[in-house]
Amino acid sequence: MIRRAGYFLIVTILCASASALAAPLPGGSQDPTLIPKYRESLTIPPLMPSVAANTYSIAVRPHVQQVLPTGFPATKVWAYGSTNSSTSFNWPAFTIEARQFSPVTVTWRNQLVDARGKFVPHLLPIDPTLHWANPPGPVDTRPTFTTTPGPYTGPVPIVTHLHGAHVDPESDGYPEAWYLPDAENIADCKTSSRPGCFFTRGSNYRNAPGFSPEEGQATFVYRNDQRATTLWYHDHTLGMTRANVYTGLAGFYLLRDPYEKALNLPGPYGKYEIPLAIQDRSFNSDGSLFYPDSRTFFDGFAGPYIPAPNSDISPIWNPEFFGNVMVVNGKTWPKLSVEQRKYRFRFLNGCDSRWLVVKFGDGSLQPNGLAFHVIGTDGGLVTGAPVAVTQFNLAPGERLDVVVDFSSIPVGTRLVLMNVAPDSPFGGEVVPGEESDPGTTGQVMAFDVVRRTAPDTSVLLASLHPPSDGFEPKAITTRRTVTITEFDSIIDPDGPSSAQLGNSFGPLPWMAPITENIARYATEQWTIVNRTADSHPIHLHQTQFRVISRAPIDLAAYDAALAACSPAPMGAGMGARKPKCPPDPDDFVLPGVTPSPPFPWEAGPKDTLQTNPGEITKLKAYFDIPGLYVWHCHILSHEDNEMMRPLCVSPDPKKPICKP
Repeated sequence: MIRRAGYFLIVTILCASASALAAPLPGGSQDPTLIPKYRESLTIPPLMPSVAANTYSIAVRPHVQQVLPTGFPATKVWAYGSTNSSTSFNWPAFTIEARQFSPVTVTWRNQLVDARGKFVPHLLPIDPTLHWANPPGPVDTRPTFTTTPGPYTGPVPIVTHLHGAHVDPESDGYPEAWYLPDAENIADCKTSSRPGCFFTRGSNYRNAPGFSPEEGQATFVYRNDQRATTLWYHDHTLGMTRANVYTGLAGFYLLRDPYEKALNLPGPYGKYEIPLAIQDRSFNSDGSLFYPDSRTFFDGFAGPYIPAPNSDISPIWNPEFFGNVMVVNGKTWPKLSVEQRKYRFRFLNGCDSRWLVVKFGDGSLQPNGLAFHVIGTDGGLVTGAPVAVTQFNLAPGERLDVVVDFSSIPVGTRLVLMNVAPDSPFGGEVVPGEESDPGTTGQVMAFDVVRRTAPDTSVLLASLHPPSDGFEPKAITTRRTVTITEFDSIIDPDGPSSAQLGNSFGPLPWMAPITENIARYATEQWTIVNRTADSHPIHLHQTQFRVISRAPIDLAAYDAALAACSPAPMGAGMGARKPKCPPDPDDFVLPGVTPSPPFPWEAGPKDTLQTNPGEITKLKAYFDIPGLYVWHCHILSHEDNEMMRPLCVSPDPKKPICKP
């Protein structure tokens, strides 16, 4: 859905017809059409080296990697890697493989320093006018300025989140639990604090056998008590997640259990079971990553910026970002030789803002109908028959576990994984004429079919029956309405200033008191009202939920009813209010409409889901670990600018235990 000027006006022109899609998206000085496709083989991340059984020491360091094809300059990135293996640093990170009921301890180390031990500034321009980590202080704030500032140049904070994990709060990677590197020159700069507001050594280090507390690190313990699934880890620092992930800070975490092992699915890992982290990037001609350094990239608005009177536009932050090059496992447009047999692929959409709608095509980019057999979603294997689809949506942050059978494809055939989602904010469906550029972002990677080297003894069962891990939703005990709202700028006529999540009375900023106070062991139904013009991927920490339904509503009528309600006092109950204030979204479902069931590829447990504009999306989730977590939009540029809220799980939600 194209609705912005400047950058998205360019996209509108490009999308006027399929034949017009000749020019790539704007980006860096490297023309994406000059990057050869399918020259380099796909990199399959090896397993992360451990330092002891179920124990890892993983650092973040500057790294130089050949992301573009051989003959092009290498790219400076940041990478996770084991501190006892200098060759393990890579984008994406090496894969952590864990077993159910075997807790894993990881000491995450911030080693973003140079050879002299001095901190290195960020690779990308960081906007200091957001509500962000703000190491110069006061930390975790939206700082004030007398003039429009330039990019932040100080030491870089990190905190790692294991996305989709059933985890204790002190190991969840709370956005304000960041920490700086142990650099020699931090005392000489203007930084007033090394850690964030929620970095407490007492919790971070209490379960860290073999490690002593030091500056620049935190030790997390992962329970691994949920069912086998595809998780991923990435940075989650307040107000700069988008930039830290863009540099390369992401990796797979595969949790195994006995049921999955007994299924004889395609494997082993790295040969017939392959993770695919799909991300979009833009590059400069020197090989460096391109990322916007001005709001002008988004919509051409050249100011005045914050703190100019009446300006609500930050100078550097862009509401969305779409790269013009597709990268899979840290390689641009790679290829993979596949035998005539079954393969298991674990898909991850690791993009900032880009939706993926993927299908197989032939060498002429015509769909060929080869099926993806969906055996698992974000939170593990599906129950019942694997769903065969020829196309699926994947929002930022979502994963999908599929089996693809190449046995009937002739040797020598080249298949192309195509992406037809738009090069712009997604509106819930692919509109003809608005597909991605088929010459660049419309292609992801190639599969070259070769002869099978041995009999294929792997199995795709007709029905799956994964055992319960105890964390599935039970009978619904609480029904809750939450909202998604975008704010039009008061000074920029073509763009938004930010978006916010909120409760049933409307939007709330990150620092507003907690409104999602949840009873421990409760199963809640959330009705998410998307009041914006775009789809948003909503991610809940701690839990794996089930999607119930989606339905379009009369959004104008709902908004009018919401506006007629007086704002609720923060933390106040609703007992004294008239029955329809706040309004019930179900009252505004369009006449004659039957709510639609989950998408075919949403048949299993989920932690991230697509919410479409003008619709209500219902889910049910079970919460059992007390403590402070978050829920947020997983468009990284959105969560970095107020589109995130805390949630608290308490034995008594009327007396919550959390104090953010």
